[in-house]
Amino acid sequence: MLQPVRVVQTGLPRGALRVAIVRVGGHERVWDCACGNGQASVDLAGYFRTVYGTDLSAEQIAHAEAHPRVNYRVGLAEDSGHRIVLSIL
Repeated sequence: MLQPVRVVQTGLPRGALRVAIVRVGGHERVWDCACGNGQASVDLAGYFRTVYGTDLSAEQIAHAEAHPRVNYRVGLAEDSGHRIVLSIL
């Protein structure tokens, strides 16, 4: 699983993800917590080899945009096993 690195929060629009990505560092894997319909997850797939998107809403995940590098899952953040959080508020 992913190792603890840092929490990055930004109020920037999704088109400004590059700013947050530079702060995160490596580009192997990222977890999009509360990914909703996957808009940011798909954007992140342009920068990371693997994106894990989780959301509590099965309906949101059902409508998430498919992408070959994005893996979606319904569930609680604390049950995901991931430790890196990128939060786009």
